[in-house]
Order: sequence, then C-alpha cells, then structure tokens
Amino acid sequence: MDLKSNKEEFIELLRSTHRDGVEDLIKGLEDMGFFTAPASANHHLNTEGGLVRHSLNTCKAALMVWEGMKTLEPGLEKEVGKTT
Repeated sequence: MDLKSNKEEFIELLRSTHRDGVEDLIKGLEDMGFFTAPASANHHLNTEGGLVRHSLNTCKAALMVWEGMKTLEPGLEKEVGKTT
C-alpha cells in the first residue's frame, strides 16, 4: 500500500471541494493520525494507512453510484445542484 500516494489523493479530493476550512480539516486529520491509522482492528485493511485507503475506496464507489444515478435520471444533477 502506497501511504504517500493515498494521502496525496485524499487531500486532493478534499481540496477539490473548495470548501472553507478544508486546510484546517486536513491538519486535524493529520494530527489525529488518520493517514496512518488502520481501517479496522481485526478486519479488512487492518494495516498502516488502511483507513485512508478504505475512505478512498468508499468515495470512488459513491462517485460511481452517483454517475449511474445521473444516467438513469438526467434531471437529478440539476436538482441536487440546487442544494449545494
């Protein structure tokens, strides 16, 4: 598992939101050990950096679901955009 590239990818995704306070969030995650923590104590990704890898996997799966939903319901993107 490439800890450095996983961390960089995760930070890039966070920054891509252009949300206020994202740099503070990144610092907080760093301070809490998020980027090196295991995802679980006894199950999958129970290794250094497992939590960030799990989070990336979850994000990518959610984005794939979103793309599928937009295909099935083209007006959905416009509807969701009203709330963001």
